[in-house]
Amino acid sequence: MPENVLVSFPRAGRTWLLTMVGLAYTHKHGVDDSKAVEYRKRVLNATHDKMDKGKKVHKDDISFNDKYRNSKVVFLVREPKDQMVSAYLHAKKNKRYGSVRQMSVSEYVRHPQHGIEKLIAFSNVWYKNRDKTKDFMVVWYEALKLDTLAMMMCISDFFEFDLSTSDLEYAVRKSSIEQLQKWEREGKIVPKPNDAADLETYYFRKGEIGDYVNYLSAEDIEFCNTCIKEMLFGS
Repeated sequence: MPENVLVSFPRAGRTWLLTMVGLAYTHKHGVDDSKAVEYRKRVLNATHDKMDKGKKVHKDDISFNDKYRNSKVVFLVREPKDQMVSAYLHAKKNKRYGSVRQMSVSEYVRHPQHGIEKLIAFSNVWYKNRDKTKDFMVVWYEALKLDTLAMMMCISDFFEFDLSTSDLEYAVRKSSIEQLQKWEREGKIVPKPNDAADLETYYFRKGEIGDYVNYLSAEDIEFCNTCIKEMLFGS
């Protein structure tokens, strides 16, 4: 396992970031983009650390994984309300998550095995134990969206990747949301969507900042904001 690790709760933008790392390396080595995943795995591991939606870990049972004690960790986070909505919609449209498909979004965000309290608990456990890693950096999805190249340069420097600005520029250019959706329709990077005509079924759905207002009620938002106040490194 590479000592470099990208850690995130599901639906923080992990696959996008990993794709960019892989594309930067295909550009560096002059190989086809289809090799992006293979080349990325040589330099960067990625984990949700048992938080995948199919694994029903209770929010109170989350603990630091000593497996990553000597790793350099980028901890990728996102506006939690956006992340909750994205996780809910992804699970709702996926046949593997039968129990979630019966939930409303309000039930989902409050659920101890899926919802925002679990997300916050996961984030806090990792942040509290950051000194147990070799090195630790929090990266916000929103910062990655607003200045993708600058953030990819920071991540590359942190992990000591041997990538040039040109390699990273190529990766950013090739991984727009439109291109990612196109690759998804073709079954590249991630499986094909259940319904190619319905963006809500896509893995790469929108990638918008603040879209949660279109899905959460005022009561849901208030509940989430109360939980977010417990996040140790802010929102």
